[in-house]
Amino acid sequence: MGWLSGWEKRVKLTIDHADITSALANFPVLIYLSPSSGRNSADVSCVFDELGSDANRKKIAVTTSDGTTECYVEIEKWDDANEHAWLWVKVPSIASGADTDLYLYYDSTHADNTTYVGDPNSTPAENVWD
Repeated sequence: MGWLSGWEKRVKLTIDHADITSALANFPVLIYLSPSSGRNSADVSCVFDELGSDANRKKIAVTTSDGTTECYVEIEKWDDANEHAWLWVKVPSIASGADTDLYLYYDSTHADNTTYVGDPNSTPAENVWD
């Protein structure tokens, strides 16, 4: 699997196939980031520690399992001080028979990813719902 060029750090996110009754295409998925996220209460506060402020919230990218194909992201809310974020991600394909992996890249030195990541009513955010 590849690595998205120009990004220093990433975390793996998994959509459990047991939650999916049939295959989905171009489906918006809510990703909640916090010190205790997901079914296994994973600590992803490293994302907030790296980015350091709400202003850096667009220094992220989400890819499919290949590690390089970017997905559109709407940042519904980003709260760096309390280390919580709600991201809607348009996932191209979600399987019902196997887990679907995504990668969240984050890097405070990277330029804002305004092509794929946006706040509500921005073009990237609207692409999540298109």
